[in-house]
Amino acid sequence: MCLSCFTNYTYSIANNTCTIDCSLVNYCASCNFTSTINCLTCLNGFYLSSNTCSSLCGDGILVSTEQCDDHNTANGDGCSANCTIEPKYYCTGVINSTSACLSCLPLCLTCTNSSSCNGCEVGYTYNSTNCTIDCSPIKYCTLCDFSNGLTCTSCLIGYYPNGNLSSCFYTCGDGIRVAEEQCDDGNVTDNDGCSSNCTL
Repeated sequence: MCLSCFTNYTYSIANNTCTIDCSLVNYCASCNFTSTINCLTCLNGFYLSSNTCSSLCGDGILVSTEQCDDHNTANGDGCSANCTIEPKYYCTGVINSTSACLSCLPLCLTCTNSSSCNGCEVGYTYNSTNCTIDCSPIKYCTLCDFSNGLTCTSCLIGYYPNGNLSSCFYTCGDGIRVAEEQCDDGNVTDNDGCSSNCTL
């Protein structure tokens, strides 16, 4: 049994011999050795040039150096001209196959399938079903709009949108006690147990 091989050779258990280590040339499938390792053929999806194996984006063969390969080099179809997955798309396919790229959910930037989202566009959040406007930057807001910047159109019970719809405020004396109030008896009269600023 061989314990060690010459430089540029590797031990093969299958036939108990030292063979040329073609993996020293990245993605090389077969090679010979004179004074250096010379790659003869590359792994499927890689092409030989000047003793180097390189992938070719757009050949329709997905390899480990590519995120996708849909058999073209067009941008805007989910797989870019340099074989990376474009925003708002996800691509399927296994190594040595052609990728198929499909659209994510509306307003979704990154996804792995058509029914989930890993990240929505700015101003939106994923709610386990789709991307909806993220009202959370406006405290107490429950319904908002993002067509011209974030505005709030409806607030939690006891709070009301302000004039430019940029925040929610509460009104002492409306009869709805909210977190900022100690009491709210429906008026702003002092000396009745709940003061005009809704403190006891």
